Amino acid sequence: MTCTNCNSKMVGKFCHNCGQKQFSESDKDIKSFFSEAFHFVTHFEGTFFTTLKTVLFQPGKLSVDYCNGIRKKYYKPISFFMLLVVLYLLFPFMGGMNMQMKYYKNLTFSGSTITQQIQEKAAVLRVSEEALSEIFHQKSEKVSKVLLFLLLPLTALVIALLPPYKWKNRFYDIFVLSTEINIVVLLQLFFILPLLYFLIVQFGIINDSQDAITPISGIVFAFYLILLFRKFYQIKWLFSGFITLVFLFLYAIITQVVYKFLLFQIVIHLI
Repeated sequence: MTCTNCNSKMVGKFCHNCGQKQFSESDKDIKSFFSEAFHFVTHFEGTFFTTLKTVLFQPGKLSVDYCNGIRKKYYKPISFFMLLVVLYLLFPFMGGMNMQMKYYKNLTFSGSTITQQIQEKAAVLRVSEEALSEIFHQKSEKVSKVLLFLLLPLTALVIALLPPYKWKNRFYDIFVLSTEINIVVLLQLFFILPLLYFLIVQFGIINDSQDAITPISGIVFAFYLILLFRKFYQIKWLFSGFITLVFLFLYAIITQVVYKFLLFQIVIHLI
Protein backbone atom coordinates (compact mmCIF):
# COMPACT_ATOMS: atom_id res chain seq x y z
CA MET A 1 0.00 0.00 0.00
CA THR A 2 1.07 3.55 -0.75
CA CYS A 3 0.11 6.53 1.39
CA THR A 4 -2.29 8.77 -0.56
CA ASN A 5 -0.90 11.84 1.22
CA CYS A 6 2.89 11.50 0.83
CA ASN A 7 3.27 8.42 -1.45
CA SER A 8 5.40 6.56 1.10
CA LYS A 9 5.10 2.79 1.35
CA MET A 10 2.79 1.86 4.22
CA VAL A 11 3.15 -0.91 6.79
CA GLY A 12 0.02 -1.28 8.91
CA LYS A 13 -2.91 1.12 9.12
CA PHE A 14 -0.91 4.34 9.57
CA CYS A 15 1.85 5.91 7.47
CA HIS A 16 5.20 5.98 9.29
CA ASN A 17 6.16 9.17 7.44
CA CYS A 18 3.16 11.51 7.80
CA GLY A 19 0.90 9.59 10.19
CA GLN A 20 -2.16 9.48 7.92
CA LYS A 21 -4.51 6.51 8.30
CA GLN A 22 -4.77 4.10 5.38
CA PHE A 23 -7.67 5.23 3.20
CA SER A 24 -10.37 2.77 2.13
CA GLU A 25 -13.87 2.91 0.65
CA SER A 26 -15.35 2.45 4.13
CA ASP A 27 -13.93 5.88 5.05
CA LYS A 28 -16.51 7.41 2.68
CA ASP A 29 -19.30 6.06 4.83
CA ILE A 30 -21.33 8.74 6.67
CA LYS A 31 -20.89 6.69 9.84
CA SER A 32 -17.13 7.04 9.49
CA PHE A 33 -17.50 10.80 9.03
CA PHE A 34 -19.33 11.24 12.34
CA SER A 35 -17.03 8.73 14.02
CA GLU A 36 -14.02 10.92 13.20
CA ALA A 37 -15.82 13.97 14.59
CA PHE A 38 -16.65 12.09 17.79
CA HIS A 39 -13.04 10.95 18.14
CA PHE A 40 -11.79 14.53 17.76
CA VAL A 41 -14.18 15.86 20.42
CA THR A 42 -13.41 13.12 22.93
CA HIS A 43 -9.66 13.34 22.31
CA PHE A 44 -9.74 17.12 22.64
CA GLU A 45 -11.81 16.91 25.83
CA GLY A 46 -9.46 14.34 27.36
CA THR A 47 -6.21 16.17 26.67
CA PHE A 48 -7.71 19.58 27.43
CA PHE A 49 -9.03 18.70 30.86
CA THR A 50 -5.95 16.64 31.72
CA THR A 51 -3.80 19.67 30.92
CA LEU A 52 -6.12 22.04 32.78
CA LYS A 53 -6.14 19.85 35.90
CA THR A 54 -2.36 19.42 35.80
CA VAL A 55 -1.72 23.16 35.42
CA LEU A 56 -4.07 24.12 38.24
CA PHE A 57 -3.25 21.44 40.82
CA GLN A 58 0.27 20.22 40.01
CA PRO A 59 2.43 23.31 39.39
CA GLY A 60 5.43 22.62 37.19
CA LYS A 61 4.45 19.06 36.26
CA LEU A 62 3.27 20.01 32.76
CA SER A 63 6.60 21.71 31.97
CA VAL A 64 8.69 18.90 33.46
CA ASP A 65 6.74 16.18 31.64
CA TYR A 66 6.65 18.05 28.35
CA CYS A 67 10.38 18.78 28.42
CA ASN A 68 11.06 15.11 29.24
CA GLY A 69 9.04 13.89 26.26
CA ILE A 70 5.80 12.93 28.06
CA ARG A 71 3.39 14.70 25.73
CA LYS A 72 0.67 12.40 24.39
CA LYS A 73 -1.75 12.95 27.29
CA TYR A 74 -1.38 16.74 27.24
CA TYR A 75 -2.81 19.47 25.06
CA LYS A 76 0.17 21.36 23.57
CA PRO A 77 1.07 24.21 25.99
CA ILE A 78 1.37 26.87 23.27
CA SER A 79 -1.93 25.71 21.72
CA PHE A 80 -3.55 25.80 25.17
CA PHE A 81 -2.32 29.38 25.66
CA MET A 82 -3.60 30.40 22.22
CA LEU A 83 -6.98 28.82 22.94
CA LEU A 84 -7.31 30.82 26.16
CA VAL A 85 -6.46 34.04 24.30
CA VAL A 86 -9.13 33.25 21.68
CA LEU A 87 -11.70 32.51 24.42
CA TYR A 88 -10.73 35.77 26.10
CA LEU A 89 -11.24 37.61 22.81
CA LEU A 90 -14.69 36.07 22.40
CA PHE A 91 -15.80 36.35 26.04
CA PRO A 92 -14.07 39.36 27.63
CA PHE A 93 -15.10 39.02 31.28
CA MET A 94 -12.53 41.55 32.48
CA GLY A 95 -10.42 44.36 31.09
CA GLY A 96 -7.32 42.30 31.73
CA MET A 97 -4.13 44.07 30.75
CA ASN A 98 -6.08 46.89 29.14
CA MET A 99 -6.71 50.19 30.94
CA GLN A 100 -8.04 53.68 30.24
CA MET A 101 -5.75 56.12 28.46
CA LYS A 102 -5.45 58.54 31.39
CA TYR A 103 -3.75 55.91 33.56
CA TYR A 104 -0.87 55.57 31.08
CA LYS A 105 0.28 59.01 32.21
CA ASN A 106 1.26 57.47 35.55
CA LEU A 107 3.44 54.70 34.12
CA THR A 108 6.88 54.44 35.67
CA PHE A 109 9.70 55.83 33.49
CA SER A 110 7.44 56.71 30.53
CA GLY A 111 4.58 58.74 32.06
CA SER A 112 5.87 62.16 30.98
CA THR A 113 6.60 60.98 27.42
CA ILE A 114 3.13 59.44 27.12
CA THR A 115 1.49 62.62 28.44
CA GLN A 116 3.20 64.62 25.72
CA GLN A 117 2.17 62.10 23.06
CA ILE A 118 -1.47 62.31 24.17
CA GLN A 119 -1.45 66.10 23.95
CA GLU A 120 0.17 66.03 20.51
CA LYS A 121 -2.25 63.42 19.16
CA ALA A 122 -5.27 65.35 20.49
CA ALA A 123 -3.95 68.52 18.82
CA VAL A 124 -3.38 66.75 15.48
CA LEU A 125 -6.87 65.24 15.49
CA ARG A 126 -8.38 68.44 16.89
CA VAL A 127 -10.29 66.59 19.59
CA SER A 128 -10.36 66.78 23.37
CA GLU A 129 -8.43 64.28 25.49
CA GLU A 130 -11.77 62.81 26.60
CA ALA A 131 -12.76 62.13 22.98
CA LEU A 132 -9.30 60.74 22.22
CA SER A 133 -9.63 58.48 25.26
CA GLU A 134 -12.80 56.93 23.80
CA ILE A 135 -11.09 56.26 20.47
CA PHE A 136 -8.06 54.87 22.28
CA HIS A 137 -10.15 52.49 24.39
CA GLN A 138 -11.96 51.04 21.36
CA LYS A 139 -8.68 50.18 19.65
CA SER A 140 -6.72 49.07 22.71
CA GLU A 141 -9.43 46.63 23.80
CA LYS A 142 -8.48 44.11 21.10
CA VAL A 143 -4.84 45.05 20.63
CA SER A 144 -4.13 44.40 24.32
CA LYS A 145 -5.41 40.83 24.00
CA VAL A 146 -3.48 40.01 20.84
CA LEU A 147 -0.34 41.50 22.39
CA LEU A 148 -0.58 38.93 25.20
CA PHE A 149 1.55 36.65 23.02
CA LEU A 150 4.44 39.01 23.71
CA LEU A 151 4.39 37.83 27.34
CA LEU A 152 5.77 34.42 26.35
CA PRO A 153 9.24 35.52 25.14
CA LEU A 154 9.43 38.29 27.76
CA THR A 155 8.67 35.85 30.57
CA ALA A 156 11.18 33.37 29.14
CA LEU A 157 13.80 36.12 29.23
CA VAL A 158 12.95 36.82 32.89
CA ILE A 159 13.28 33.13 33.75
CA ALA A 160 16.62 33.10 31.95
CA LEU A 161 17.87 35.66 34.49
CA LEU A 162 16.95 33.51 37.50
CA PRO A 163 19.83 31.87 39.44
CA PRO A 164 19.16 28.17 38.58
CA TYR A 165 19.13 28.76 34.86
CA LYS A 166 21.89 27.48 32.58
CA TRP A 167 21.86 28.75 29.02
CA LYS A 168 23.15 25.60 27.35
CA ASN A 169 20.33 23.54 25.77
CA ARG A 170 17.73 25.01 28.12
CA PHE A 171 16.00 27.85 26.29
CA TYR A 172 13.33 25.47 24.98
CA ASP A 173 12.66 24.30 28.53
CA ILE A 174 12.20 27.78 29.94
CA PHE A 175 9.94 28.75 27.03
CA VAL A 176 7.68 25.83 27.96
CA LEU A 177 7.82 26.96 31.60
CA SER A 178 7.04 30.51 30.50
CA THR A 179 3.99 29.23 28.65
CA GLU A 180 2.73 27.34 31.70
CA ILE A 181 3.14 30.42 33.93
CA ASN A 182 1.23 32.62 31.51
CA ILE A 183 -1.49 30.00 31.12
CA VAL A 184 -2.00 30.28 34.88
CA VAL A 185 -2.01 34.09 34.64
CA LEU A 186 -4.71 34.01 31.96
CA LEU A 187 -6.78 31.45 33.85
CA GLN A 188 -6.52 33.33 37.13
CA LEU A 189 -6.95 36.92 35.97
CA PHE A 190 -9.36 36.52 33.09
CA PHE A 191 -11.50 33.49 33.99
CA ILE A 192 -11.29 32.26 37.60
CA LEU A 193 -11.20 35.65 39.36
CA PRO A 194 -14.06 37.17 37.33
CA LEU A 195 -16.17 34.10 38.10
CA LEU A 196 -15.36 34.25 41.83
CA TYR A 197 -15.95 37.99 41.85
CA PHE A 198 -19.35 37.52 40.20
CA LEU A 199 -20.41 34.79 42.63
CA ILE A 200 -19.25 36.71 45.70
CA VAL A 201 -21.09 39.85 44.63
CA GLN A 202 -24.22 37.90 43.73
CA PHE A 203 -24.34 36.27 47.16
CA GLY A 204 -23.79 39.64 48.81
CA ILE A 205 -20.63 38.62 50.67
CA ILE A 206 -18.88 41.87 49.69
CA ASN A 207 -19.91 45.02 47.90
CA ASP A 208 -19.10 45.70 44.28
CA SER A 209 -15.35 45.95 44.84
CA GLN A 210 -12.30 43.92 43.78
CA ASP A 211 -10.16 45.12 46.68
CA ALA A 212 -10.87 42.02 48.76
CA ILE A 213 -9.98 39.59 45.97
CA THR A 214 -6.80 41.09 44.52
CA PRO A 215 -4.49 40.57 47.57
CA ILE A 216 -5.68 36.99 47.99
CA SER A 217 -5.10 36.20 44.32
CA GLY A 218 -1.59 37.65 44.58
CA ILE A 219 -0.76 35.42 47.54
CA VAL A 220 -2.18 32.35 45.78
CA PHE A 221 -0.16 33.11 42.65
CA ALA A 222 3.06 33.57 44.66
CA PHE A 223 2.55 30.24 46.46
CA TYR A 224 1.81 28.60 43.10
CA LEU A 225 5.13 29.89 41.73
CA ILE A 226 7.01 28.55 44.76
CA LEU A 227 5.62 25.09 44.03
CA LEU A 228 6.27 25.45 40.31
CA PHE A 229 9.93 26.49 40.60
CA ARG A 230 10.55 23.85 43.26
CA LYS A 231 9.19 21.14 40.94
CA PHE A 232 10.90 22.42 37.79
CA TYR A 233 14.35 23.08 39.26
CA GLN A 234 14.27 20.40 42.00
CA ILE A 235 15.33 22.89 44.65
CA LYS A 236 14.53 23.50 48.31
CA TRP A 237 11.60 25.56 49.60
CA LEU A 238 13.68 28.52 50.78
CA PHE A 239 15.54 28.89 47.49
CA SER A 240 12.29 28.50 45.56
CA GLY A 241 10.76 31.29 47.66
CA PHE A 242 13.70 33.56 46.88
CA ILE A 243 13.42 32.84 43.14
CA THR A 244 9.70 33.57 43.29
CA LEU A 245 10.30 37.01 44.81
CA VAL A 246 12.87 37.86 42.13
CA PHE A 247 10.59 36.57 39.39
CA LEU A 248 7.56 38.51 40.64
CA PHE A 249 9.61 41.72 40.69
CA LEU A 250 10.85 41.21 37.12
CA TYR A 251 7.46 39.97 35.91
CA ALA A 252 5.82 43.11 37.30
CA ILE A 253 8.27 45.18 35.24
CA ILE A 254 7.50 43.40 31.96
CA THR A 255 3.71 43.46 32.50
CA GLN A 256 3.23 46.86 34.12
CA VAL A 257 6.03 48.81 32.41
CA VAL A 258 7.26 47.14 29.20
CA TYR A 259 4.00 45.55 28.01
CA LYS A 260 1.83 48.58 28.74
CA PHE A 261 4.32 51.00 27.20
CA LEU A 262 4.42 48.92 24.00
CA LEU A 263 0.64 48.61 24.02
CA PHE A 264 0.22 52.37 24.28
CA GLN A 265 2.72 53.04 21.49
CA ILE A 266 1.02 50.60 19.12
CA VAL A 267 -2.50 51.90 19.81
CA ILE A 268 -1.63 55.61 19.70
CA HIS A 269 0.05 55.12 16.30
CA LEU A 270 -3.00 53.24 14.99
CA ILE A 271 -5.27 56.20 15.74
